[in-house]
Order: sequence, then structure tokens, then C-alpha cells
Amino acid sequence: MSADAVAEKCFENNGLKYNVRISLFFNSATTVSGTVTSAESGGITEEKSEFTGTKNGEELTIRFTGKPPVVGDASEWTDKPWQLKTGNSSLSIIFSAKNYDTNKWADTEYKFELCR
Repeated sequence: MSADAVAEKCFENNGLKYNVRISLFFNSATTVSGTVTSAESGGITEEKSEFTGTKNGEELTIRFTGKPPVVGDASEWTDKPWQLKTGNSSLSIIFSAKNYDTNKWADTEYKFELCR
């Protein structure tokens, strides 16, 4: 990432079919960049994508440089803002996810906790 990055946070969600890790760099008070790494649970396959974005309060508007990595068989990235929660101790991202009970797609919040 940028040599100008002033702070880094790492968030992860291991509750999905894929283990997703987000490295987030706060380049300034209003700009961010980072990477998302997705690895299939118990598997060898790994995808990685870079992103840039802006920060407005606790809200992050993110744009992937290329294709975003897979997060699940029935979960897709949206362009909805990411939300930093509880003093930057967690990250909330809205995905479009399929509900297997209703067989319908809906916006679903996935929570990412600080990396251990």
C-alpha cells in the first residue's frame, strides 16, 4: 500500500464459507485504501483485490481497483458505504445475500471484527 499511509486497521470475518480479511489504511482524514483477501475455509484458493475510497465520519465509500473477491456462494458486494463501528473496533458491510428460507435476495449486514 501507499508509503504515505498513516494508520492501518485489519478486520476479518471467518463465519462465512470464505475467510475474508480486510486491511484498511487511513491515508489522511478523508482518504483510505486497502486490500480484501478471501480464502475458502479449509482450502488453498485465495483471491485478493485492492480498493481506494473516501472517509466521511464513520462512513467509507469504497471502489475496488479490479474485480472484488468472492465472499460466498450466495453473497455479492454492493456499492453501499461501509460503516466503522464502536470506535473503529468493527466494520459493517452491506452485501446482497440470498436467504435460503425464502429463496430471495436482500441487503444483509456482515460484521467484520478486528483481526487477532
